Amino acid sequence: MELKHWSDVHMTQCSQVTTDALRCFSGVEDAGFKHEITILGKGSKSQEESLFLWVHTVLGNLKNSLRGTYHAISSKHDMFLVI
Repeated sequence: MELKHWSDVHMTQCSQVTTDALRCFSGVEDAGFKHEITILGKGSKSQEESLFLWVHTVLGNLKNSLRGTYHAISSKHDMFLVI
């Protein structure tokens, strides 16, 4: 439902979306947009698909950046952590 609303607000009628088979993306179709599903393999096999190469690259860089930034947080920093 939320993805349908987002699609209505942020996409144009000529938009085409390519995703994996995650069920939440059916909201794109519910909003009336073209939706192409590409099912990838698991693990490193999924990274062989050039269609999502930049998605994997961006997510990998983001994860490494977060690991590098927060690798030194220890129990002495507990007062800054929000639970």
